Amino acid sequence: MKLIIKKIIFFLKTYLNLHQLNSVELSGKLILFSKFKLISKTHLEVPFSLGRTPRGISFKNLNNDKLKGSKQDLVGRLILDQLNGVSNDQIIKKHLLLLKKEENLTAAEVMHCPNNKYLKSYPAWASVRPWDKLSIKNKYDNYIELLFKNRNKHGAKFIVKKSRLKKEEIYSNNIAISHVKQYEKLIKSVREKGIEKTNILQMPQIIILINNSGQWRWIITAGTHRAYIFYFLGLEQFSAIIEDVIYRESLASCYNVKNKLYSLEEAENIFDEIFKGSSSIGQIV
Repeated sequence: MKLIIKKIIFFLKTYLNLHQLNSVELSGKLILFSKFKLISKTHLEVPFSLGRTPRGISFKNLNNDKLKGSKQDLVGRLILDQLNGVSNDQIIKKHLLLLKKEENLTAAEVMHCPNNKYLKSYPAWASVRPWDKLSIKNKYDNYIELLFKNRNKHGAKFIVKKSRLKKEEIYSNNIAISHVKQYEKLIKSVREKGIEKTNILQMPQIIILINNSGQWRWIITAGTHRAYIFYFLGLEQFSAIIEDVIYRESLASCYNVKNKLYSLEEAENIFDEIFKGSSSIGQIV
């Protein structure tokens, strides 16, 4: 039933041309009518010029070879290396180096909240954003199992039983290899078949961020590998499902602000950093 409803909404939004943006919206500004396009759980064709990678970096920064460290999304650069013919062995080594750099970091460090005592007590991989609808404890308790199941689909061989889960394997060579295999498979598929139309259930997912001046950006939350590849192959925009719409002025009502994980000031700083798109924020795994 839910799928039927989604398909009807998808059809109506397409029929009314509400899945496409006008020149003002493409420039990063919103008008009154825009609210009918930015509806959660519906699809939208979004431009990479306004996009942010999973770590909050502007997609435009991926092409800037002069940017280093926290100003660059290094995972995205690995996918570019693979597209450019760098050997899998080299990419796996680079990916493992990135994983090892993060292994001993806390959630406070990757979220740029150095004075947040609660975040300091959790590892980087357990970090959540202010607007995520799950607690950091919930993620800590359940993420490893979900991660290992996901990585097994792409060639890893983890044992997915809670009694045998090993946290240190999150940053293992096994994880790096599975990601590189996934990149390779996707790149091969795109090169052989081109960029195929994706059905509503398989579209990448994004969150829309709207600041107090009525400007907007988007950040990818699912289908990230495809988004990187689409960008590097020269697409200017692609279709995605809007997972949620976050207003800066309403951050106080976000789940992980209301539960006191983040102060309002910390939430606003995270929002602003991602909106600006010039500093990596969040974990790799």
